[in-house]
Amino acid sequence: MKRFVFVVPLLVAAWLAGCSPSDTPDARNAAPQPDVADEVEPSPQPAEDNASEKVASADGPVTPDQLQAALKEKNPNFTGTTDTQLGQQGIAVVVLNDPAIEDISPLAGLPLYALDLHDCHIDSIDSLEGMRLARIDLSNTAVSDLSILSGMPLEHAYFNKSRVTVAPILSAVPVQIADFSDTPLTNLDGLKGATIGELYLVNTKVKDLGPLSEARVRSIWLNNAPVEDCSPLAENPVVSVTLAGTKVSDISCFKGHPTLQRLHIAETEVTDLTPLQWMGGLTRLIFTPNRIKTGIEYARRMPSIQEIGTAFGTPGDEGKMFPPDVFWQMYDEGKFK
Repeated sequence: MKRFVFVVPLLVAAWLAGCSPSDTPDARNAAPQPDVADEVEPSPQPAEDNASEKVASADGPVTPDQLQAALKEKNPNFTGTTDTQLGQQGIAVVVLNDPAIEDISPLAGLPLYALDLHDCHIDSIDSLEGMRLARIDLSNTAVSDLSILSGMPLEHAYFNKSRVTVAPILSAVPVQIADFSDTPLTNLDGLKGATIGELYLVNTKVKDLGPLSEARVRSIWLNNAPVEDCSPLAENPVVSVTLAGTKVSDISCFKGHPTLQRLHIAETEVTDLTPLQWMGGLTRLIFTPNRIKTGIEYARRMPSIQEIGTAFGTPGDEGKMFPPDVFWQMYDEGKFK
């Protein structure tokens, strides 16, 4: 999945150094990688402004050097650097990824557009109150309360491997990516009315998708969440739905769905594929053949299917997706029993 894209090369390099994909199940790779980004139009990024005289706060740091000094004063063990970008009103972008950071109070009052704090040893973001952030990364932190972020115009929000249990209100503007993977998240009420391009709920505690019936989600990953009822998703313009490892047993809610193209139900409790006969737009189907008791013939007859297999999108799943003719030949040979 994509991370922030800052407009100066130094910050792009700094970001990618901390977020490059690997084969290890870290905070940035917990969710399967989408092959096509169903994104909404991003807001303009802050214009660069070299006039360091812009005042951010009456009492806070004004220049990048002052911010660096203030952070070191509050965090004596911090010996690293702070990557920043200036905007028209002052410091607009901060990239700070250091476990030695425990106190982010020097950020208070800054006119930030984007903030990356992943890997910082913080448990509170109260200092961000009143900001108008569009992009934030709090992954791999101890932050549990995101209420400060409610109503901010967030477009990219990464909370994976944090301690969040309740989603903030994300309905201010269309969100391109919201990642809550590998958290104890249970409550999605904050997502009512939200428009979200990619929603990652992998390895969360989410069971009730009810709030999403009032949202507009394009792609969703629910791998290994304790979800039983996926019907709220049918109210969304979903293109891609991943239910792998959930407790879902019924996919009839997607009958006649006008936008659904990719459906991942491997390792679920689904045993009946009969509803597939009303899903003429599917181009990819992932399921566990030996769990199917009825309706396998409908999967076989689907002319729209371009890819079919038993796993996709996570490390170790390579070689488990096939063209339909290859898959069904293997199926007939008993290779999926």
